[in-house]
Amino acid sequence: MSGEYANLGRPRDGGERFMAGAPVQSAKGGGGPRVLVTWRSIGANCMCGQWVAAVWWVINLEKRPDRRRWMCRSCLPAFQEAGAQISFVPAVNGEELDLDGAAWWSLSEEQLEETERRWTKMFPEEPLPREELRRFYGRPVSGGEKGVFFSHRAAWTAAKGAPFTLILEDDVVPMSFLPGHHVPGRDLEDQAMESIFQVCCLRWASLWSALVEATNALEARAIDWHLLLLGRHKFGADTPIDGEHDLVMAGFSTCLHAYCVSARGAELLLQLTDLKPDPGPQLIPIDDLLPGIWSGQHPRRDLDELLPTWSDRGRGRPSVVAFREDLAWQLESLSAADGEVLGQLFRSLMRSDIDVGSGWRAAGDTSLMEHPLTRLECLRAVAMAGAEASEALKRTSRSLQSALDEISWRQLALALLQEQQNCKEEDPLLEHYVPGCWMLTCIYLLSGRHLGGAGPRPDGVSRTCPALARLGGVADALQRGEQVGMCVDERQMESLSLGEFRRSFESEGRPLLVKAAAPAASQQPERWHVQTLQRSLQRRPCRCHIQDDALALTSGRTKLSVIRMPFEEYVRYMDSHQDSEPLYLFQEFEEDLREAVDSSFHVPELFCEDFFLDAQETPEGFTGLAGWLLVGPASSGSRWHFDPWGTAAWNLLFEGQKLWAFFPPSEHQAPPYVEAQLLGGLSEASHFYAAPPVLTLADLIGTPAAATLRWVLQESGDLVFIPSGWWHCTVSLTQTSAYTRTGSQLPGG
Repeated sequence: MSGEYANLGRPRDGGERFMAGAPVQSAKGGGGPRVLVTWRSIGANCMCGQWVAAVWWVINLEKRPDRRRWMCRSCLPAFQEAGAQISFVPAVNGEELDLDGAAWWSLSEEQLEETERRWTKMFPEEPLPREELRRFYGRPVSGGEKGVFFSHRAAWTAAKGAPFTLILEDDVVPMSFLPGHHVPGRDLEDQAMESIFQVCCLRWASLWSALVEATNALEARAIDWHLLLLGRHKFGADTPIDGEHDLVMAGFSTCLHAYCVSARGAELLLQLTDLKPDPGPQLIPIDDLLPGIWSGQHPRRDLDELLPTWSDRGRGRPSVVAFREDLAWQLESLSAADGEVLGQLFRSLMRSDIDVGSGWRAAGDTSLMEHPLTRLECLRAVAMAGAEASEALKRTSRSLQSALDEISWRQLALALLQEQQNCKEEDPLLEHYVPGCWMLTCIYLLSGRHLGGAGPRPDGVSRTCPALARLGGVADALQRGEQVGMCVDERQMESLSLGEFRRSFESEGRPLLVKAAAPAASQQPERWHVQTLQRSLQRRPCRCHIQDDALALTSGRTKLSVIRMPFEEYVRYMDSHQDSEPLYLFQEFEEDLREAVDSSFHVPELFCEDFFLDAQETPEGFTGLAGWLLVGPASSGSRWHFDPWGTAAWNLLFEGQKLWAFFPPSEHQAPPYVEAQLLGGLSEASHFYAAPPVLTLADLIGTPAAATLRWVLQESGDLVFIPSGWWHCTVSLTQTSAYTRTGSQLPGG
């Protein structure tokens, strides 16, 4: 998405022109796709994804100027900036309708009990207490529901003839977070208010692009659709669409606050909801009627039996598609940030015309921006709004401060790089990291402008991380010779024979710490120090692992995410980052890299026979690699795992200090407090797990579980041997550089 809306914060006239009551203009058919915000609604023509200067109509209840003001500032500026003309017409006020057939809606206690049983059977993963069912079905059809029914019909009437029309209710928001009431009794600061509207506008522009892309994809697949849902309350199971990752055929879903209707869909919906054929119409709320028709089921038995007769009016069920993840939400469905009431700006918007109580979902402890893909799209809009907007939003609540943290910004940076470089075979390359700040790095990636950075942190991460400090205490105890957990054998390289190593450690599968091992591998071990590596490698791109990738399970990736950075750029990152789990440079040590780093380097005699190098190459391309160069700042490392293909490994540290923890092989047990995640896509014999961050080791200190581990402090020049099948993790206590290699020293081992 381009930055054309980056400077939007409020309409040119602050929205007052719309509040004054623009003259009513009639909506005319024809033209391209439209947007109708029906309150119900706005509409804008779009041809080939570009805005055209025409907005069809806006309907708003006169008694809700707060909702009109919300949409004027959160949604309309994007349309106005494109030169669209906007008009308002009165909405249908259901309280003023004299309509029979509303009282029948109420269920008896016996019927409610049956409905509860049916609901539990139909939607076992979405239980709804009887109190909530009573609130919806234990009363007559409300005036608000009557108004919604006829307001949506008015929108469909306006939508006839257009390729598709986007319909939005007036309490819709394009983000799954809002600023909280930061200080009780005090309004949100102006900058935060402007920022939330600015981000909303950017999100609407992004959603329109997603909608155009989705409708094009449906057309390309020759899928005849009537409705496309941008947001919903999902209850029933969806049906996948072949070849589509973002779109599904929708199951039973309620809340039509944001959806798109096709030209054929508008005609069909008008037929389905026409009350004229019945002498005594029984009005069914739109959020029960339409989901029941398209899914062919309803938890109320009477509706389940009645709905087929409604379907006959339209000569078939509508075909309803939905985005797999919500792109738009109702304000009342969002929890207040920090669990407090929403800010002054949004309090009145929490009242629904239909249900004056808080929605049942709003009462739950909904986590902020739950889905990572949704979160990244929201972050993109925040980044486009700029650094000041981000900082203003972070000041509004602890929840937003947490949501806009370095981990989230780093995930967005990775997503932006993959998108911009269309990465398929090679990992994305980050050529410029703004020191100390992933947010500014994201802004740079979106705008191409260098905005400066937070600068290096003088104390470094190692002095400001409490977990790392506790692990440092373990290292100090090991240095003093104190027993922290179970013992790991230690040998001096000069006194360790090849026979003893193979007989006592390799064959028996026992971990080992070998002291003063660097001279056995290099004549110039100082060439491995980070400062020297920086002079040798400079702009050479190196692979850096991102082990806390929240998208790994949702995007189908089967490896730890990787970002490439020029080595000197990575050193800049090491000196200034603020990540709790930093990037860890893990670069294949190919021959040209060996020549650049240390041409004298050779494998120590202990590991000179590696039968794994002669193994047949696997599809994953793992065998035959001549080791890896490892570089990282303090607190970097590897999460709990055991190595694939039954291999052993060894790690030679040239600079710094690393703390290791080992846990013996077990078919049914992982290390204490580790909930392992299997990385799929590998063969049965090569399962390999990624577990929680290494810094969670600090939580074990002082507990009995700590004594079940084998702790090892590795210092400059030391070598650590990890036998096959052993769980292990490692954390750098200082800046480190090392060489590591996996392999098999025994045939078939």
